Amino acid sequence: NIKTIKTIIFATLFGVAGSANIFAAETKSAKISHYGLPPENLVIANLENLPEVLAAKQDLEAAKQQAKQLRYGEYEFEVGYTVTKNRSRTTPSERSKDYETALSRTFRFPGKYFADKKIGNSLVEYAQIAYGDALHESARLFLNLWFSWQRDYAAVDALQKQVNLYEQQYQHFQKRHKIGDVANIEVIQTQSALKQAQALLFQAQTKFNSTNEILRHKFPNIK
Repeated sequence: NIKTIKTIIFATLFGVAGSANIFAAETKSAKISHYGLPPENLVIANLENLPEVLAAKQDLEAAKQQAKQLRYGEYEFEVGYTVTKNRSRTTPSERSKDYETALSRTFRFPGKYFADKKIGNSLVEYAQIAYGDALHESARLFLNLWFSWQRDYAAVDALQKQVNLYEQQYQHFQKRHKIGDVANIEVIQTQSALKQAQALLFQAQTKFNSTNEILRHKFPNIK
């Protein structure tokens, strides 16, 4: 059923998140909380609001209604009545009408009932699989985006620290060069390393901004 499908999907998601937490703790490149997933209820709410998941859920509800119609069919009791004029009268002024009521129900053979029920169950089962598949694919998309976001964030953080370090070294060597304590070549080499690190940082920031935009657009309620 749907509850089981969700349990399997999110157990997988949070299991992968646990592995990422171990990686973060070992590398110490970021806080463990950065590499975990958002709260489970928030992830579920975002996944269930995706257009493709909503469409699959609507199809499931429609399949359930169709299965219900097949199970009960158009075999309900119907009440009807007819009105007929009574031709037997004693005088011309006398008029009378006869009313007839009837209770009827269309008959369905037992074999037809079980066949219809089986068809209905198959429709629901297929729709449940489609809904579960939509959730699964959406969960995979979220997982890929989330950890891409985490990797890009860590790359920007590491490169920013490297740029800061080179900037400090460059300023330090400039001051020492002015007093003749450091050769000009060391200043040039430090400046070159700084520019290279800044270029890498710019690339990493561009990639991070792109991933961040996709993540926020697809899953707007996840902060």
